[in-house]
Amino acid sequence: MQFFVGSRLSAHMARLRDGSLLCMSVPVARTGVQYYKAQELASMGGELPAGYASNEMIPVRRPAEEVLSTRTMASLEGVPICDTHPPSFVTPQNFSTWQSGHLQNVRPGPRTPDGEQTVMGDMIVRDGNLADKIERGLMRQVSVGYDCVYDWDGKGFVQRNILANHVAVVPVARGGEALQIMDAMPEPDWERLGATLARAMQYPECWGDVRETLEILAEMK
Repeated sequence: MQFFVGSRLSAHMARLRDGSLLCMSVPVARTGVQYYKAQELASMGGELPAGYASNEMIPVRRPAEEVLSTRTMASLEGVPICDTHPPSFVTPQNFSTWQSGHLQNVRPGPRTPDGEQTVMGDMIVRDGNLADKIERGLMRQVSVGYDCVYDWDGKGFVQRNILANHVAVVPVARGGEALQIMDAMPEPDWERLGATLARAMQYPECWGDVRETLEILAEMK
């Protein structure tokens, strides 16, 4: 896969010629076990046997043969990138409202520290606000919106026939820190802060810029 890169920002991020943000080799999904409340699973189509409390935590397993299946990975190719999860799946009717870019070049990714397998792709973020939040390190984790079939195996659920609808960039992903744009947080721009402070000392109307800069630095801690 080739990209026309305008300027490289780091090992995994670059600005394209049109100003879009390219995030390369982003793990977006993983195998393994995650826990959901029984009431969550009921709303998603998981039919539990009788006797489970609504707030009881139920293990849900995503086996490698499902996550890395040709069908599941093909469903991720080209899906919309969203700024947090939309209230419903992305469709042709609401696409222009929620789409901020797309995912491409989907392939098997590296293993997580606990040995689970990932699927990764290259994100092209065309929405300026979302690109700015990613670049500043305010949101880096990712979460797939998907449909699947839940099979009860006696101890928990196994997800089958996983089909992706979108990939959301979120502050914290249920899948953990392994699913994120793998770059260090940007270094504070102390030169910019100094220049802004100097300008505010001369022009009081610039104090709004100082507050904004300080808020950005505080969020980066």
